[in-house]
Amino acid sequence: MATSAAGRVFTRRFGKVSANTAASWLIFEANDQYVWIVRDVVIHNASSTAATLAVFIQAGLIGYTLLQEESVASGLTLHWEGRQEILPGELLMGYANVAPWDAIATGYALTPATA
Repeated sequence: MATSAAGRVFTRRFGKVSANTAASWLIFEANDQYVWIVRDVVIHNASSTAATLAVFIQAGLIGYTLLQEESVASGLTLHWEGRQEILPGELLMGYANVAPWDAIATGYALTPATA
């Protein structure tokens, strides 16, 4: 009797940031070693005031917003869930207009198909 089992696919942590300034910070930069698929990004307002929080992909001079919320109360966390490829050289960025703030990203690092 032949059996077949699909390999388990686990997410891996791409990057995290604990920012101490109100600015855009790099969470993760994709390289050409794998096909990078972002699955989850969590961004947290650790400041004592309301904040604008955002997560975006920077591709050259163009930014593609995945998540943006204004007036996020102190101590609250936002969660983006999806399946978005990040190409080699593209950056996954977080932003807050207050500090401190934190973010973490997870996803899949898939081996590229060979011809």
